[in-house]
Amino acid sequence: DITAGVVLSDKKISILYVEGDMQKNSEMSMMGNIVENVVEKSVNNFTDVIEVTEIPEGIDGKAASDFDYLLSGIISLSMLSAGMFSVINLFGRYKKTGVLSRISVTPINPSTFLLSSTLVRLLMSYISVFIVILVSFVMFNAQLEFQWILFIIVVLTSTIAMMGYGILLLLIFKKPESAETAGSILMTFMMFISGIFFPENMLPEAMKVVAYFFPLKYTGILIRYTTGMADISAGTFILINVVFAGVGLGLVALTSKKFLSTT
Repeated sequence: DITAGVVLSDKKISILYVEGDMQKNSEMSMMGNIVENVVEKSVNNFTDVIEVTEIPEGIDGKAASDFDYLLSGIISLSMLSAGMFSVINLFGRYKKTGVLSRISVTPINPSTFLLSSTLVRLLMSYISVFIVILVSFVMFNAQLEFQWILFIIVVLTSTIAMMGYGILLLLIFKKPESAETAGSILMTFMMFISGIFFPENMLPEAMKVVAYFFPLKYTGILIRYTTGMADISAGTFILINVVFAGVGLGLVALTSKKFLSTT
């Protein structure tokens, strides 16, 4: 099917295309400018004085495509979902259905319950992340090159941080249904302001400031650092990971003891 065309008549150039596709609208606008420049050069016998060549370069010397940028955002979002909603389900629904009450009267150590539950959620997070990466490489020919050791560390600390974030929501809203609803709303909000899908320079200044208070922004930065798309120092990388792990584990530990001691 023909979706676009150019019509030349006298001194008028018309670009015809089907509306409704934002990407197509942008492409047609660029094509109009190109056609206009080519025709003006031909009519006025202009000659090129300087040839400009655009060579995109990434931080590590390799250019990242739009899809690579999008993929890093999807990975960040999958860790948010795996960490935050898993603990809301674990502590919220288990408490509501009485599972935690039965566990509290057994000789099971709260630390053992905490460790086993956390390890299961971390394992699921790793599985979901690597499935996303595998599908992107096999089906969409992704070109990201991961620093795998750093990437594994980021998945670990980011998932723990998101678990702590889920715990925080559960402490605020008490009921798991309310916490899940609040988590879904916040996740949608963070998708737009954290720079994981849209460049931060597109955001109003106020939203850029607000984004600093949400963990998804830092997860996106860490993921892009492990793929060479973000330029941060090694000290900043270590600091964010330490804060993520410390805050996340602290909230999960305190809450598990609280729920098991009060059920």
